[in-house]
Amino acid sequence: MPLQGLPAKVVTRGYHLLSMPGNRVRVAGDWLLDTLLGRHGVQLGLIRGDAVPLESGKPFSQP
Repeated sequence: MPLQGLPAKVVTRGYHLLSMPGNRVRVAGDWLLDTLLGRHGVQLGLIRGDAVPLESGKPFSQP
């Protein structure tokens, strides 16, 4: 039975919650807060890839 939209999200999130070994309440709370408050302003992926140079003139060295 193919699902789409909101029912598919509910089934997927329910499956993931049931398959987690612990911290289910915390993860469900985080999902609920994300739904109510929107996404956080600080997340990975907010900077476009072309804005970050991947090559430099000298190799990276650790101190």
